[in-house]
Amino acid sequence: MTLSKCITILSVSASLALALSAGSVAAQGAPPYLSYAAKFACGTALLDADVVKGVYATSVNIHNPQNVTPVNFLKKFVVALQEGQSFQQPIVLNSNEVLGPDLAERVDCPLIASHITPKPDLTKVHIEGFVVIEVPQTSTSGTTLVLDVVAKYSPRGGATGFTVVKIPPTLIGAGL
Repeated sequence: MTLSKCITILSVSASLALALSAGSVAAQGAPPYLSYAAKFACGTALLDADVVKGVYATSVNIHNPQNVTPVNFLKKFVVALQEGQSFQQPIVLNSNEVLGPDLAERVDCPLIASHITPKPDLTKVHIEGFVVIEVPQTSTSGTTLVLDVVAKYSPRGGATGFTVVKIPPTLIGAGL
């Protein structure tokens, strides 16, 4: 199976899991929000196992397409653990980030690794998980808010290729 097919399957699986969990959020009365979950794969896989031996890099670009409205959002990393490993809380970077109109930011492997404790040496280990962006569905003025979220995946070494994937939002907590 190619890397792009694996990434597509993982993206669809993540969207489905988020959609299935939306019912419990809606029951709690939380305001609706959009969740973008971009898969990340970073570092060196030393053996052929769940991924091909090689070096993996991910870059997630977040763009605010609004022409006058800044977007407040929460950004967190959810590290995927091996089955049987201890539960780990998501790493919330900032509960109130702001991205100005028509501005963009990038989240990459060195940034992700810098927030994991203990900090992984990406020349020796492979880590995976999700960069999750949560955006209120509407602004205080009633404007519908969306972001452009695009992930770029680049393996080197035993695995080769380059894939860009647009990450669709999942609506959470709207009485689904």
